[in-house]
Amino acid sequence: MQSFNRRSPLDKHRELEEAATHNWILSTTEIKKLLGVKPKGETFTRGCWIFRRSGKIGNQSAWIVEKI
Repeated sequence: MQSFNRRSPLDKHRELEEAATHNWILSTTEIKKLLGVKPKGETFTRGCWIFRRSGKIGNQSAWIVEKI
């Protein structure tokens, strides 16, 4: 019997809310895993979230998450 990882569509919003509340900086890869798309430009808006480029984490861009 196969086990499936079923996530609520709201899980990504909960995780982004937590990142915004705690002022966590996320890498491009982390955002892509959450949203399914790679953020581009200096600011990137998706739904009620805005992502602002904030330097680098290794060879990736670092992003600050804000709720609009």
